[in-house]
Amino acid sequence: MKIFAITDHDDTSAVMEGEALAKKSGLNFIRGVEISSTFESDWEHILAYGIDVDNAPLQQLLMENRNKILEKDNASIKHLKNHGYNVSNHEYMDYINDKRRGGFKLLNYLIDKGICEDVRDFFNRFAEIEEVTNFPEYRSVKEVVEIIKRAGGIPVLAHPFYTNRNYDNINARLNQFVDQGIEGIECYHPSHDLNVSAECIAFCRKNNLIMTVGSDCHGAFVPSRIIGMHSIRVEDIEIGQLKEHII
Repeated sequence: MKIFAITDHDDTSAVMEGEALAKKSGLNFIRGVEISSTFESDWEHILAYGIDVDNAPLQQLLMENRNKILEKDNASIKHLKNHGYNVSNHEYMDYINDKRRGGFKLLNYLIDKGICEDVRDFFNRFAEIEEVTNFPEYRSVKEVVEIIKRAGGIPVLAHPFYTNRNYDNINARLNQFVDQGIEGIECYHPSHDLNVSAECIAFCRKNNLIMTVGSDCHGAFVPSRIIGMHSIRVEDIEIGQLKEHII
């Protein structure tokens, strides 16, 4: 692996430690984070590369997003309790999530309570709860992109066809995000087949955009996403200005 970044969801707490370990191991590292945003009522993820992790507006945005997820989790816990599950909001607030497990706090809490077995069981069992409690509305893609740029970063659209599987007009979908200020596309992702990746690559070449590769590794709880699963050579893509942010 020649170049990598740690892009946790709305959280940069692991970035500097990762950078130090990368330097110690002789690896090329880029600071990053994956930021939640909203576009046409859909939840979209924007990768921010080369950021100043101490930038105040950026950190304010990340804190805002984390608080929105916490509010949603508390609503989910309340809903579960009302349906007879042995959970409580006070217990959940005191629960310490071991991030080394991967996954997310609510999932791990419910696994440890013996209420669900894994992430698939979680979504199969609690899909109705996810709908009842509503997913947060985040800031718009355009606003997130502007904050990233002011923090010295490069905004890249993450896995553009992970949740939206409409392949009828890939270029039209990608153009929507270029209009919002996106400067790159995550062309390779576990949810993309070779044809989708090829079309993303062609779009980036035509529009002079950065191309990135992502494993979307979330730890062992999603075994289909592991670091290094894409064997893509740096020479085969165009990382553009990201070269200036390699540490």
